[in-house]
Amino acid sequence: MSSAGHYRHRLGRVHPAKAALRFFTGPREAVPQVLVKIRQLEETRRVAALYRSHPEPKPSEAFVSWLRKVSMRSRTALPFAAADRALACE
Repeated sequence: MSSAGHYRHRLGRVHPAKAALRFFTGPREAVPQVLVKIRQLEETRRVAALYRSHPEPKPSEAFVSWLRKVSMRSRTALPFAAADRALACE
């Protein structure tokens, strides 16, 4: 065993019989909860990768036109719209 291997053994990260690394050093009762959390994180990573792999949809011209009309109507309907228009003209 190398000096790094001895160091890992002293820290309890290596099982001499199995030569496997120990990554979790918490209580054994918490292992199932940790595994559940790991699975949730893996699922989240897969979903995020799928989301990123799809292009961002562009809104249709009809939707953009409708949204502009609605926003213009709502600006003129607000009580402070006249003051905003007066400030914009200055």
